[in-house]
Amino acid sequence: MPSTTSGQLRAVRRHDAILRAALGLMIGEGMSAVTHRQVAQAADVPWSSIRYYFTTREDLLRACMQQDMSERDTEAQRVLEQAHPGLTAKETARLFLRAFYGADLSDRRLLGIVGMVVDCARATPELSSLLQEQRVVIERDFSALLAKCGRAHVSVSLAAAVIDGSLLNAAALRHDNLADIATNELAALLN
Repeated sequence: MPSTTSGQLRAVRRHDAILRAALGLMIGEGMSAVTHRQVAQAADVPWSSIRYYFTTREDLLRACMQQDMSERDTEAQRVLEQAHPGLTAKETARLFLRAFYGADLSDRRLLGIVGMVVDCARATPELSSLLQEQRVVIERDFSALLAKCGRAHVSVSLAAAVIDGSLLNAAALRHDNLADIATNELAALLN
């Protein structure tokens, strides 16, 4: 295997910094904040670097969604390792939420993810299609999680709808502790 040069390492670091900055903007401020110029400023890189790695804004948005999905998938695998039939409904609901949204269940992140999903669904057919593909993977993980927790009889789509709906409603009403609200509402379904 060829050795990696310092230039290649710099390029990888710059690409990662750009992607982290873009994802941070998407979650923190919404999809409209993800422009080449704003990402360059947030990543502290020249504007031309953004264009080098992501020719179009849609390329950048798609990469953000894929990065978020990769991080979510990693957390879902951790959650599946922790799942077992002895968990309470509330513990199972919390694992479900982590498998759905990732390890960071802060209000800021959850609000950002809800906004990102809504924005992507409205943005372009390609981003909407990517969102649909991701949902298939998420529901597969949910099904495995519910089965490992002894709750295979619970509808995956209904459990996901409870999480989606409770977060969207709590966000619209500007509640705090969104993860607790969603956990409690899903736990009521799982009992």
